[in-house]
Amino acid sequence: MSETMIFYAVGGERRGPFTLEAITPYLRPDTLVWYQGLSDWQPAAQAPLTAHLFANTPPPVGGTPFQSGYSRNIYDSRPPRPSTYLVWAILTTIFCCLPFGIVSIVYAARVDSLYAQGLYAEAEDSSRKAKNWAIWSAISSVIIAVIWFFLYIVGLMGLALI
Repeated sequence: MSETMIFYAVGGERRGPFTLEAITPYLRPDTLVWYQGLSDWQPAAQAPLTAHLFANTPPPVGGTPFQSGYSRNIYDSRPPRPSTYLVWAILTTIFCCLPFGIVSIVYAARVDSLYAQGLYAEAEDSSRKAKNWAIWSAISSVIIAVIWFFLYIVGLMGLALI
């Protein structure tokens, strides 16, 4: 008797075929699997050939991703990666206030490395600072433009009086 070959999907990409023993480390209850005999892809916890692997798996903390509105992998214990705001930092550096924008870029560049090191609070703090410096860069640019425009108008009025 030949062993059933199983395929699984990751990010919409099909992987396999694998034997049950070879595929087991890659499966989670919500991993989509298919093998001959199934009419369509099914979560591994519901497919007859793989369901026994998850018989004693506790439910996820905080409900399912659909109940909580949380789209991240429920088996990943890390908090979500904070935004880097790098695009905003670069744009405010180019179009607004150069010094504040550079500070924003520095903080934005630190977010991913801090997160990868497991320093989640520091990554969140760096993300917040990158956002704040980008905002201040944009605000200072507007203030400078208003002052420049005011001085320009005053200068034109001074020329008109001559």
